[in-house]
Amino acid sequence: MTDTNRTDRRSSFNRRSYLKAIGATGALTFGSGVAGAMSSPTDYVYVPHGKRVRTEKVVAHEDTNRTVSPADVATMQSEPEVTSQKNPEVPDVHEWLAYTLGTYNSNDGNGFKRYQGYFVVPTSPPTSGDVDFLFPAFEDADYTTIVQPVLQWDWGSYTDQWTYSAWWGPDSSGAYHHGPVKPADPGDTLYGYMNVGSSSGGQWYIEMQNVDKGTSSSVYSDDLSLDFTHAFTTLEVAAYNWGRCDQLPGYTTFYNQVFENFAGQSVGVNWSGIVNSNAQCDVSATASSSSETTIHTPN
Repeated sequence: MTDTNRTDRRSSFNRRSYLKAIGATGALTFGSGVAGAMSSPTDYVYVPHGKRVRTEKVVAHEDTNRTVSPADVATMQSEPEVTSQKNPEVPDVHEWLAYTLGTYNSNDGNGFKRYQGYFVVPTSPPTSGDVDFLFPAFEDADYTTIVQPVLQWDWGSYTDQWTYSAWWGPDSSGAYHHGPVKPADPGDTLYGYMNVGSSSGGQWYIEMQNVDKGTSSSVYSDDLSLDFTHAFTTLEVAAYNWGRCDQLPGYTTFYNQVFENFAGQSVGVNWSGIVNSNAQCDVSATASSSSETTIHTPN
């Protein structure tokens, strides 16, 4: 299913309307792949949550020294849970161009506990000019907080390069947090992992591994007393001209995805494919199964 008429719902989401007025962006200074000194308190940087925030609101972390194995998944105990769909209120300073959405709909009300899955770094955009984010993610019921292992194109000072890092945010101060920024190349296999320990709220652990390069980026969230009931696989674009199809990366398939609830049960996600109403290029979001979704682009 494709939803191309979302203007009214988005404009009613007042929490994010102030973002329309944000002006210039700024680049981060990096050292050893980690964001470092900020160029100016008046500069802004894109974060993979449909926002530009002040550079001091982007917090870089060293690795957590915990690495999970791609085989580290709890034993699944039941048939898939029933899921439903609801269109989220995606911000519009820069936007989610195409994405799949699945909403957890279980009687226990606790939402998703765990994720693991793979995708391959796509071909680079033929033409420079925008910032792209590709990621699986969980958001809470009100779409206020996101946890996500993220692939980034042309982000920060990494001009015309693919990088990746683990992200979450915002915290109570409005800041976004990420793990070390690591390099990636087209064709590299990436493994994403997200897990929280307690159904009553707690720290999320988010990690992305580059299977081919043997590197990883990870970060812990603060204690979050939220139910993460929305799952996504997403192509987000920033500083993007809607008609410049050559600024988009190649297609991306998220595969071998596993979703788990707090009972240790496998959750079958019933996906909806959604395309931004501003899209002028041949993009789409589809699901071939609960465990496989694809973001299609013309490149």
